[in-house]
Amino acid sequence: MRNGRSRSLSICSAMENAEASPLKRFPLGLDETSEEEYSSQSALIQDFASIPTIDKAWTFTSTSGSQCMFSVSQPNLLANKNRRYVVSSHISKESANGLSFQWAAFPIEMPSGSIMVPSPSGSKLLVVRNPEKDSLPTKFEIWGPSQVEKEFHISPSVHGSVYSDGWFEGISWNDDETFVAYVAEEPAPLKPVFTNSGYKKGNSSDKECGSWKGQGDWEEDWGETYPGKREPAIFVINVNSGEVYPVEGTKKLTVGQVVWAPASGSLQHYLVFVGWPSDTRKLGIKYCYNRPCALYAVRAPFSKPEDRQSESNAVEEASPVKLTQRISSAFVPRFSPDRKGLVFLSAKSSVASFVMFTCNSHHFIDLCCSIDGLSSPWHNLCDPLIVVLHGGPHFISLSSFSKSLAFLSAIGYSLLIVNYRGSSGFGEEALQSLPGKIGSQVLVCRMDPTLAAIDHVIDMGLADPSKITVLGGSHGGFLTTHLTGQAPDKFAAAATRNPVCSIPLMVGTSDIPDWCYAETFGCLGKSMFTEAPSSEHLAVFHSKSPISYISKVKTPILFLLGAKDLRVPVCTGLQYARALKEKGTEVKVLVFPEDNHAIDRPQSDFESFLNIGVWFKKHCK
Repeated sequence: MRNGRSRSLSICSAMENAEASPLKRFPLGLDETSEEEYSSQSALIQDFASIPTIDKAWTFTSTSGSQCMFSVSQPNLLANKNRRYVVSSHISKESANGLSFQWAAFPIEMPSGSIMVPSPSGSKLLVVRNPEKDSLPTKFEIWGPSQVEKEFHISPSVHGSVYSDGWFEGISWNDDETFVAYVAEEPAPLKPVFTNSGYKKGNSSDKECGSWKGQGDWEEDWGETYPGKREPAIFVINVNSGEVYPVEGTKKLTVGQVVWAPASGSLQHYLVFVGWPSDTRKLGIKYCYNRPCALYAVRAPFSKPEDRQSESNAVEEASPVKLTQRISSAFVPRFSPDRKGLVFLSAKSSVASFVMFTCNSHHFIDLCCSIDGLSSPWHNLCDPLIVVLHGGPHFISLSSFSKSLAFLSAIGYSLLIVNYRGSSGFGEEALQSLPGKIGSQVLVCRMDPTLAAIDHVIDMGLADPSKITVLGGSHGGFLTTHLTGQAPDKFAAAATRNPVCSIPLMVGTSDIPDWCYAETFGCLGKSMFTEAPSSEHLAVFHSKSPISYISKVKTPILFLLGAKDLRVPVCTGLQYARALKEKGTEVKVLVFPEDNHAIDRPQSDFESFLNIGVWFKKHCK
């Protein structure tokens, strides 16, 4: 018995020691070395992630002098939302060449989902609070200098959420600050109701027993970032009474960017807006400037008969009138400070060439007459180098501050930010040199702008050729995966966000299948575009895709993919990553379930660049 008790105690002691020193476990995808990198880099990236960003700004002159107001956003990582607030200041002249800003003591936080727009004089502030559910009303608040003066609840039977996406979005005060025009979702369409006896005529309650709602007609949306969003429509609200007036006559158009015309002049009592044809297939519109659009004028719905009789302009009342008859693209309308001219942007070259983004041009309508690439590496001799490639492809990397790039610089990398051939900002001829040549323009020679730029900084002694990495998203990811296939010994590591890896797969799944034709075939793509690609077309798509070079890839690649991406659907990145794993190439894949193409939700953006930093550190020792 004594020996048995001693053995029992020994077993208990061993179990206690095991509990005191358990086998260390690591989060999925980490080992002991990478966990240390995660720990050190996450603290640093959190500092960068907390830097606020100015979203919008307004200036106005009031009785108390010149003022400015800023709408600012700041990531709230724990809530996985952006915290939004308002900062205001009085402006005074300090000297002949300088201004002095007297800032308010503290910023004022704006609740999530709210939109704010000050009136022209700055004496009123409109705050719109969109509902979290379709069944709830949209709230409009009119703020004065010290209190909420009016509050209105707009029933979902009138309209849904107010658009605040930066594209269809438009909120505009009239000159005397009595009305506001805005763009909101149309009310939810009525659906057929069925009972045991079949279709039920007339209105029916949602809660009615013994019945169910049918599906009704399927409605096409505008692609990336717009799933589930209903058609935008223009409304006007009286800020004194809260009465809402829908703007009629725009059913054949998708509308947005509404602005109120001046109270005097040829367009008084009118609203000016951008219209896109909506009677054809709605291809993805986000970042796609090659969608034809025009400026229209429509009479404000509440105008009085005497106003109509005094109207001196020849604009018809029955339906919107097209203001830009001779140009295929017109958007972002703004009235000049003297209120005598209408200024707008045009992407007419993009519409003509079928390319998603080209050089925009400025245009001016005189209302008094008639209505008719390479940046330099940042610092540190022979630091590891990250080659940064923008998307589009016809966008451009700017010299403005970037929190994510500043983070990568802070952990010890030089940045080579390449505006490759086809980027905007270098003229139309340079931009149009890329369509029809994607994939084939990426050549393993000094003529390729990205590879030439890398070789140049190496020759200057500014980069270690054994520690070159590459980072790109969307079309930048297309170039990233192309370069790792066509220059397999050039890069120590690569990272890519929602990359275009296989055009044949993308053409059948993306919200912009026409992009595949425009960039692959150039100007001929406009006449060749079809929803049923031929085998010949698919063969050309494949030949220009990174996946055609996958057998040569040696570079370890990190994939960051948004599961709700409609622009470059998640299947394209997953297919490429699986094929790399199949051939033994080192791959790491992170999928963000609630993110779309941009992967810009605060937690997702944070985790993306943290993983990029750790991935590059792992492979650039």
